[in-house]
Amino acid sequence: MAIYKLTESGLTAVKTDTMSNLGIRERQDLQSVLRENIDAVSPGTLIVAEEFSEWEDSKRRIDLLGIDPDGSIVVIELKRTNDGGHMDLQAVRYAAMVSALTFERVAEVFANHLAVLKKDGNAVEILLNHLGWDAEGDDEIGKQVRIILVSADFGQEITTTVLWLNSQGLEIRCVRMVPYQNGAEILFDIQQVIPIPEASDYMVKLRAKGEEKKATLRQNTRDLTYYDLNLAGHCESQLSKRQAIFSIAKHLVAAGISPDQIQAALPSGQMQRFYGIEGEFLTTDDFLAEVSRQAIPTDSGKLFLSARWFIKDEDLIQFEGRTYVFSKMWGPKTHSCIEALSKAFPDKAIQFSLAKWR
Repeated sequence: MAIYKLTESGLTAVKTDTMSNLGIRERQDLQSVLRENIDAVSPGTLIVAEEFSEWEDSKRRIDLLGIDPDGSIVVIELKRTNDGGHMDLQAVRYAAMVSALTFERVAEVFANHLAVLKKDGNAVEILLNHLGWDAEGDDEIGKQVRIILVSADFGQEITTTVLWLNSQGLEIRCVRMVPYQNGAEILFDIQQVIPIPEASDYMVKLRAKGEEKKATLRQNTRDLTYYDLNLAGHCESQLSKRQAIFSIAKHLVAAGISPDQIQAALPSGQMQRFYGIEGEFLTTDDFLAEVSRQAIPTDSGKLFLSARWFIKDEDLIQFEGRTYVFSKMWGPKTHSCIEALSKAFPDKAIQFSLAKWR
C-alpha cells in the first residue's frame, strides 16, 4: 500500500524511499526522535535509559529501555534496514539480561538518564506516578519483559521467529516505519505488523485476565497488617506497618532516645532506618537542599532517593542539632521490629495491637 497526496487533478503517490538514502541515521536521528516520541511505536511507555548496558561487552547496548504502567520492562530495538537484520535474537538476549532489574536499580538508571538529558524531576517520584504506586515494589517490577522491534521492514526469518516466540508466551511486537519523501518533507507510515492490531487486542484481553488472576493472588498473599497504637496515652488507629513503626520512632525520639539507640535496638541485620544531616531544618525543601549541598550518601552508599523516606515537613525529626528522616521501606519483619522497640524501651509506654484491615 502507498501513501497518496490529494491534488486538484487526482491522487499522486508519495515516493517511498530508504532511510539510508534519506540520510536518516539509526542512533543520532531515529533513536533520538523516538526517545522523545515513544508513543508512536510503544504507547504508554516511559523511557528510562538510552544505550543501556550493564554487562562487560560494551558493544551490547539496548537502544531504548522503558517501563510500562503495569511494571513490565520494555526493550526497544531499532534498525533502519528493510529486513531487520538479526534484531530479534539480539533483543531476546537483552530481555533476558534486564529481567532481573529491581525498582531501585531502574530508579538509579532513570535518574542518570534524566541527568544526561538535563531534565528536571525526581526519578523515583516519576516512576511511582507512572506505575500508579504509592511505594516501591520490587516484586512487581520486571515480571514481564516486552520487546518492541522497530524497522523499515522485516524479513521472513524475523517474522517467523517472532510469531513462534509469541506463541511460546513471549511478547514481541514488530513495528514497521516506512519513510516517504514528499518534497522537502519526510513522512513516516508507522504500523504494528506483528501481532496485527486485531490479534493484539485479543492477546491483550487474554493477558488482562491473567493479570487479574495474578493481582487477586497478590492481594490474597500480601501482608495487610494494620496496627492500633497507644504511645504514652496518645492513641492512633488503623496504621499501616510503616506508619506504625514511624510513629513509634518519633515517639521515642521525642522521649529523648537518639536515632542511633533506636537503630541499635532493632534486630540484627536491619538496614539503616534513619538518614541524618547536621543542622536543624523545618521544611522539606530546606532539608533536601542541604542534602544536595552536602552530597552525603545513604548508609548503603547509594543515591539519596526522597521517595524512600518520610520527608514531609511534619515528618522531619530533630535531635541534638541534627535533622533526620525515617525510612518508608519496611517488609515482613516489621512486626518483630515493633516488638523489639517495645521491649528495648519498656519505660516509654509503647502499646500496640493488631487492627482489622480497612
